[in-house]
Amino acid sequence: MGSSRDIITCSNTIPFGSFPDRINWDKYKGLEHLGGGGLSGKPLLPFVIDWIKKARKVSTMQIKACGGIFCKEDVEKVMETGADAIELGTVKLLRPWRIKSIINKCNEIW
Repeated sequence: MGSSRDIITCSNTIPFGSFPDRINWDKYKGLEHLGGGGLSGKPLLPFVIDWIKKARKVSTMQIKACGGIFCKEDVEKVMETGADAIELGTVKLLRPWRIKSIINKCNEIW
């Protein structure tokens, strides 16, 4: 078992072109010449939830949800799935006015 400082992060980006059966990459065409990069933001939430479920089945380590959390309802989803913490990223840039309600929801849960 890991130390109390160890944590699994599920996830903050998906490499460009991954999971073509679940992501319509045609919406993001034109970035290939830049190496593609990664996809962050709201489209990640279903993946994050799946990965948390899988990680929770095999590990007792703390799990941090990071990706696709855009509202307090998303916090509830990842916590119900088994996350112990969250990290906010894209929402800070695209919807900064939602940060306070997301933090308030975290404080309610913990």
